[in-house]
Amino acid sequence: MSISTLKFYETTIGKKIVMAVSGMILLGFVFSHMAGNLLIFVGEAALNDYALSLRQLLGGAGIWVARCVLIAAVGAHVWSALQLTAKNRSARPQAYRRVPNQASTAASKSMAFGGVAILLYIIYHLVHLTYGVIPGGSVAAGASYAEAGLDMNVYKNIVKSFNIWWISAIYLVAQVFLGLHLYHGAWSFMQSLGLSHPRYDAYRKQFAGAFAALVSLGFALVPVGVLMGWVQ
Repeated sequence: MSISTLKFYETTIGKKIVMAVSGMILLGFVFSHMAGNLLIFVGEAALNDYALSLRQLLGGAGIWVARCVLIAAVGAHVWSALQLTAKNRSARPQAYRRVPNQASTAASKSMAFGGVAILLYIIYHLVHLTYGVIPGGSVAAGASYAEAGLDMNVYKNIVKSFNIWWISAIYLVAQVFLGLHLYHGAWSFMQSLGLSHPRYDAYRKQFAGAFAALVSLGFALVPVGVLMGWVQ
């Protein structure tokens, strides 16, 4: 990384652009991840075949490339957010007596706390389903899947877990924070990249709201579907 690039990152706009670009990567990931999860409603073979295809991507290297990109994106996003927060606080050591509410939203107000909640949720999700730490033990994949590189039965692990009400509750509560975070992030990243215009801002917010609702409801459908008996 060049000295000029480092100097640019040290500026507020540089940090915002890093947040925006890393946020775009994460927005793409959560949408594709949500779409893949909905294959549970197609059937066991469809979801497990999808999970296996991810493991076999680029001869098995694809999933590790994706993980490295995601880790870098999450790291850049969190680090930039922390630095921007610290910079804003140092620039305004004393709080204003009155804070205007007309420009504030539940999404923007919850970004800091919601971001921490989502980070904790991601860690829990990885431990829970990616690494198969499930109450009562993980369900192993069949012999054909195991030979191909898939060691867990993803479909049965999800059904087994979400039949436990408190696990489903954790995921459903997390979707509230995720939806708020996605809404604020989806419209603010365009502003950070200079794509904001008064003529189109209303459409930008409509897109952000629709995207956040679609992704959050899509993720929420899985535990709801298991609890309701739509998926068994």
